[in-house]
Parts: sequence; C-alpha cells; structure tokens
Amino acid sequence: MTDMKRLIATYALLMVLSMIVVSCEHKELCYSHPHSAKVSVEFEWSQMPAAYSPGGMRVIFYPRNGGEEIVRDFVGKKGGCVEIPSGVYDVVCFNNDTQRVKYNGADGFSLIAATTGVAQVGDVKVFRTPDYLCGGRMVAVEVEVKIGCEQIIVLPVAPMVCRYTYTVRGVKNLQNFSECVAVQQAMCSEYSVGGDNEIQESKADICFAMERNDDVITCWCYTFGAADCDVYKTILYIRTASGKMVKGEYDVTQQINSQKGHLKNVDLVIDTDLDLDKHGGNSGNFGFDPSVDEWGDIESDIIL
Repeated sequence: MTDMKRLIATYALLMVLSMIVVSCEHKELCYSHPHSAKVSVEFEWSQMPAAYSPGGMRVIFYPRNGGEEIVRDFVGKKGGCVEIPSGVYDVVCFNNDTQRVKYNGADGFSLIAATTGVAQVGDVKVFRTPDYLCGGRMVAVEVEVKIGCEQIIVLPVAPMVCRYTYTVRGVKNLQNFSECVAVQQAMCSEYSVGGDNEIQESKADICFAMERNDDVITCWCYTFGAADCDVYKTILYIRTASGKMVKGEYDVTQQINSQKGHLKNVDLVIDTDLDLDKHGGNSGNFGFDPSVDEWGDIESDIIL
C-alpha cells in the first residue's frame, strides 16, 4: 500500500469514528429530556344520569414536579387521545360548556375552585347561581412511555352542584305580580374541584329569579350547597305591575337542615300572607332593580 493510500484509509477511518462519537453523544442528549407519552383519556359516567351529555369536557394535568399545568379540551363525553410528558400528575376534569361558572386558583390542583360572578343588589354583593357542573379528580397518576400501546386514564365524573327548588304559597292578588328576585343567605359560593367538596369558608348570599306559576311563585336553581350556619333565610323582592316593591323574609333553617348533605337536592316551601295590593312601597325603597338579567357582573375579587 502506498503512502497516499494509507493516508486516505486513515482519514476515512477517522471520519467513521467521528460519526460514531457524534451519534452516541446525540443519544445521550435525547435521553436527558422527558419523552411524550400517548394517553387515552376516558370518562366514567356511572354517577351521572344516563341522558346527560355535555357539550365538552376539560381536563387539567397538574405535574407533581411543579411544572406548568397542561389543559386539554374534548368535544362531547367520549374523551380522546393526548400526548403529554411522562411524569406523575394530579388530574381534574369538568364540563366546559358552562356560561356562568368561573374558576379561581386554576394554576394549582389544591386551589382550583368553581365559582360564579357577583351582582350588586342595593348595597349588598350576592353571587349568581351556577350552571350545571360535573367533574372529577384523580391523584398521583403516573404517565409512562409505553412502546406499541397507549396508556388509558379513566376519570370519574359526578355532580358538583345540587338543585334547590322553591315554592311560595299564599301570596294574595298575584294578578298584580310582575317579577321577583330571591336572595338565599348562607350558601357556599365556591366548590373545590381538586378537593371534591363545598368550600365552607366561602359562605355568601346567592340570588335568582322567580316566576309566577298559577297561584304560586316558583323557581329552581343549581347551587354549590348550603354552608354550615345556624340560620338560613330566604328573602323575596317582588315588583308589582304598578311598580311597587314588596319584600318578605323567611326562616328556612329547619327545612334546609332536614335535607342538606354533600350536594344533596333541597325542596323548600314558603308560606306567606304577602298582599301585593296592600304591602310594599315605591321602587326606590329597596334601591335596586330585581331583574337578574339586568344586574351587571362585578369583576373585582370579593373577600369573604
């Protein structure tokens, strides 16, 4: 072999060795980063009415290593596939087709709470009632990279609100009824999505519209449940056809205490002797318009 051939062979060998070294270094860099895992998200609906079908579901993955949360939305109730970094996560889910529900502390699993907007009733701040809300949670879910298959995560779904119904009997001269707003005192204004419970420290008043139904005034609404309290009162503000404002205040403590529980539905019956012809004064006496749709949301935080 000539010197030139030896030189060419040596150069070629060095080039091959250089490529091998670069390839090995590349693999080491790759392994030092987290890999994405394919996850199939499913929902378990056995705790929900069979006919219930949300417009969509939101899933939030909270990494236990303190990284940023990962948010994924799914159309309908079937779920779907996502790719997320491998790791250990706390996970929450809830229906994302609500209009009035807002979320506080959404950047933390233990902090995220569902609530609603705040309205002004005279000098009093009250919370609106929520839309229907359901969801669930799982803790310490380990997501791993698996070759040739997807990991399946099944999230349980249960109600996060309960239903309150109201029937007001005995109102005289209901033909003069125009509209009514009720305020229910001592209710929970938040629900802990990550903790799966009513937030008792969020005790507040809630408001909702009522309507005439033949010889009674009725309504139903969703709530986050009753707060722990010694006394529960319902306050009715009725506007008559002539513009008068009629107010009635009723103790419903016994009824709520006999029915309340963790997100338990409650039926309330209020008997009254209000007379829409004889009681009440002009609209200025109460200092607010009782039409819920006309109340504006207050965007500032409310400290309870």
